[in-house]
Amino acid sequence: MQKLSDLLFLIAGLLVLLGLSLRAVEPADAQSFGLEVTGGGHAWVNIRETIPFNNTVTVYTVPSDRVFVLQGANMLVSLDIKEDGVMRVPGYSGAASGGPLSHGHGQVVFPAGSNVQVFNSHGSLDRPIYLQGYLAHP
Repeated sequence: MQKLSDLLFLIAGLLVLLGLSLRAVEPADAQSFGLEVTGGGHAWVNIRETIPFNNTVTVYTVPSDRVFVLQGANMLVSLDIKEDGVMRVPGYSGAASGGPLSHGHGQVVFPAGSNVQVFNSHGSLDRPIYLQGYLAHP
């Protein structure tokens, strides 16, 4: 009987030490270090449009709770990519013709709720454009 009570006392002591040890360990606090790609059926965005000559067209409106990361573009130099009327990627910059966007390596971030627009500066021809990217949580 003495051995049983000693064993129970030893187990109780170990549990107290374990409890104190666990309280001494600081809890982990994970911090975000950037964008988080969303899951679900609509994480990837592909846009195909024909932009009339000398016009600006809103090709995509970013959801209010996400950001849009433009990774790729197939477009001619007469097309400019804008965010709510503000130039983001000038067609003549080369970003989409031999640069990172043409290879799918772009990281142009459009904020939540913004409009992705394309301007066709060509004076007489409609121009096709293809954009690809993904939605992420800011």
